[in-house]
Amino acid sequence: MFLDALGALGGAERLAGAAAGWQSIWGPVGGQIAALEARAVFGDDSGGRQLREMYWSYARPLRESADGIAKDCQTLADDCRTGVENIKGMDHSLAAQQQA
Repeated sequence: MFLDALGALGGAERLAGAAAGWQSIWGPVGGQIAALEARAVFGDDSGGRQLREMYWSYARPLRESADGIAKDCQTLADDCRTGVENIKGMDHSLAAQQQA
């Protein structure tokens, strides 16, 4: 019984830490996610179902948006490198013309 209580306390502490993390990242939605996680951990199946629904409605679109932004940033970085190489090429070309 005592070990069960300690296990429950440890689980509650982990959930509290997870709840703080969710809230710091997601704000009010994070509080809802943390509450649903707690329900799922303690055996309430509807909590797990609602977590999946929230993932599909909030987290997945945000992740996809972040992936798109990362790809755009990579494209921009590639374009900048190409631009720098083009400028270097023009500098060499101008220097060669001035020496001729």
